[in-house]
Amino acid sequence: MKIDSGNPKAIATLCQIRESSQNRFMRLQASQSLVNAVQNLEQLDLGNKLVKERLKQAILLLVQDIENFQEYDDYENKFSLKPTHQLSYESCLLDIAESLTKILQREHLSQVVITLKDYLSKQFYKNSSYRYEAVFNIIWHCAENLTYPDFYKAIN
Repeated sequence: MKIDSGNPKAIATLCQIRESSQNRFMRLQASQSLVNAVQNLEQLDLGNKLVKERLKQAILLLVQDIENFQEYDDYENKFSLKPTHQLSYESCLLDIAESLTKILQREHLSQVVITLKDYLSKQFYKNSSYRYEAVFNIIWHCAENLTYPDFYKAIN
């Protein structure tokens, strides 16, 4: 399915599906479509208030995906995105984290660090090295794009 990346209604619809679905597969599909819809930022009219609000909503939902990540047993851990393509949930989590770093705007960086910093503890590494890696990559991106004082304030 191709999503019109400049269309705030498409982004809003994906956000709504992502928020309301109880099915993990549907939520993940919506998250991946959401990433695709907002990933090509040069097509988004960031001067448009509605587009900017939808982008912020998309970023918050993707951060929630990372926060709410849970390990699943092997049976639930695999699902088919295409008939011949198996993809693990953990792989999708890392893809979402990578995409998130591409769509984060400067104004969101500090809040993302504040929200995710607690997931860098040893406990979370032991429980979910995939989420730890995803969070580490996002926070590293934020560190590279914030001033030292701003990053220090957010991480502490």
